[in-house]
Amino acid sequence: MAVENASGRSVIYNQEPARRHAPVSSTGVLGWIRHNLFRTPFDAVLTVLSGLLIWGVVSSLVSWAVVDANWFAVTRNLSLFMLGSLQADPASVINVQILTLILAASVGISLASWTRLGLRTWVVLALAAAVLFVLPTIIYSATDRASALFSASDTGIVSGSLTETPLDSIAFIAAEGEELILQVAPIDSDSGLSSIAAFGDRATDALYNSARNRIAALAELESIEARLGGTSLTDTERAALESEAEALRTSTEQPVSTAFSLNSGVLSVRIVSGDGETVLVDETLSAGDAPITVTIPATGWYILDKSSDPAESVMLLEAKGIYPHTERTITRGQVDATGAPVLNDAGQQQIVSVDQFLRIVDDLVVEQRGPQRDGTDVPRNVVIDNQYRGGRPLDDYLRLHAALFLERANRLLIPLLIAAAVGFWAARAIDRMAPTTPPAQPWSRRLAMWSWFVMPIVIFVLVAPTDLGRWGGLFLTFMLTVVGIVASFPIGVALALGRRADGLPAIKYFCVTFIEVVRGVPLITVLFLASLALPLVNPALATVPQAVRAMVAITLFSAAYLAENVRGGLQSVPPGQVEAAKALGMNPVQITTRITLPQALRAVIPALVGQFISLFKDTSLVAIVGLLDLTKNADNVVAQPEYIGLRQETYIFIAIVYFVFSYAMGYVSRRLERSGSGSARQTKL
Repeated sequence: MAVENASGRSVIYNQEPARRHAPVSSTGVLGWIRHNLFRTPFDAVLTVLSGLLIWGVVSSLVSWAVVDANWFAVTRNLSLFMLGSLQADPASVINVQILTLILAASVGISLASWTRLGLRTWVVLALAAAVLFVLPTIIYSATDRASALFSASDTGIVSGSLTETPLDSIAFIAAEGEELILQVAPIDSDSGLSSIAAFGDRATDALYNSARNRIAALAELESIEARLGGTSLTDTERAALESEAEALRTSTEQPVSTAFSLNSGVLSVRIVSGDGETVLVDETLSAGDAPITVTIPATGWYILDKSSDPAESVMLLEAKGIYPHTERTITRGQVDATGAPVLNDAGQQQIVSVDQFLRIVDDLVVEQRGPQRDGTDVPRNVVIDNQYRGGRPLDDYLRLHAALFLERANRLLIPLLIAAAVGFWAARAIDRMAPTTPPAQPWSRRLAMWSWFVMPIVIFVLVAPTDLGRWGGLFLTFMLTVVGIVASFPIGVALALGRRADGLPAIKYFCVTFIEVVRGVPLITVLFLASLALPLVNPALATVPQAVRAMVAITLFSAAYLAENVRGGLQSVPPGQVEAAKALGMNPVQITTRITLPQALRAVIPALVGQFISLFKDTSLVAIVGLLDLTKNADNVVAQPEYIGLRQETYIFIAIVYFVFSYAMGYVSRRLERSGSGSARQTKL
């Protein structure tokens, strides 16, 4: 590089001067944070306050989800949320599974046609799927099993106005090869009782609540004594506080652990098979003794007998491997010992009712009848009476809820990912084997268009044999949405074009009347008309399935709103383009299909997708007319005795499902806009 010095001579430097890079704080993540979050003092204060608010909300939500929330209502009813009562028909379930895989493969073909996803993206997805697949196994191997506590005593345990007497025997289900670990719970104080984190029976829950109430009363007593030590109280206030303090001293004088002689005696434990013929263990335990390990010889029912000595001493048995269960009754076809169906006099398979007992922590199912003694059922270890007590540690959350949910979710997600990958790479292979010369469309794009074109036929073929009366859950929501979108779109476009047909007044005023009338009433009114009023018009229509009537109502309602969206797009097209098309000799059909309609639809893509998202969410209204959609199934779940009071957990799960599908539709909309669909393009010949 040559420059002139002060004397006017040219000086040549053989080396380039060192390049000076921008400060780190001005580029990258730090630069973005500084520019967008801390540009001014006001921005900095607003960022800090917003961060604190977000942190408070997120931390509280996560703490509640991990420590307090009971997610068994979700994990134990995933199939009900997905299919409703259709899950009881194995043939229908297979059809729905095939349909889901075909849809996933079509999505993979479309991704190959319209996106630039490469091998790196699929490797990342495969790794993510592998992590999700092995994560439950990692959780099970890295965490210990949750504990269950059972009280043994002849003394009634008082908690508030309730008195609970421990059961002498309880029946539970277990699987072959499992190990039960039994010991006296290492709890000897009120603080230990108040920090219980395990499944527990009602008597244990009474101990837990009594200890917590006493600790809370001691804290209140300390606060009152601090106030009494001051000089600002009036004589009346001081007398009232002293009376309250005296009552608290009396009620908290004796610890709960001392009042019930907690774990101060000997615990007798006996486990026998459900038929009473095999004794697995018959031992006595005291506080501090080594645990007893018992191996379950066969899957089925077992009975736990427990007693304390002295009888008035409350002993707490800690067991790992004994967990509560839920009960349900299902109907299915009867088969004989060889697996052949048992037929009735009409030649049809005999239907029988079967009682099933499902362990709450896994997939163990027992169909044997519960054990009896002297003709009386032994009290069973049902989840209603043996719920999880206390604040749940992270290990129990991961093992009882996270791993259980992932196991069930993987059964759906991993096959879908495999099907999408097969469709994607098959489409790419077709493009490589059958290259296309531009401007012709690639074969993968043609395949994608045809796959979605025939998809309604595929859906009809697979779902038509199913019982429409059994449709429910996410499957019903999905079918209502798909039918509503596919059927309402051409109707809405036709209504929009008809409303602008000034030369055809009859068609124009019919479209105007339909659009204004339908848009003037709420969707629930249209659903009620289809459900209740339609059979009054023609009694023969009463035989039409309720789901079909809801589809028709949703389609017509959505079509009216789509018509106005499309009409707005048509009005945005400059009139000069229509005049130019006429000057070129194009007829009205060509002008509409090639000039105005593509531009109009492109202009209203956000509005159309917004309408589709609203349609997807509005399908929840069919619950009011008796259809068991996703939202209605949530109500049915929380109505079950074992899940009463779990509305928060259930509806948070429902909200997440709605959000995922709504976000997916919004994402597709944004990608469609960026792709330039419907825009004018220049083709090089």
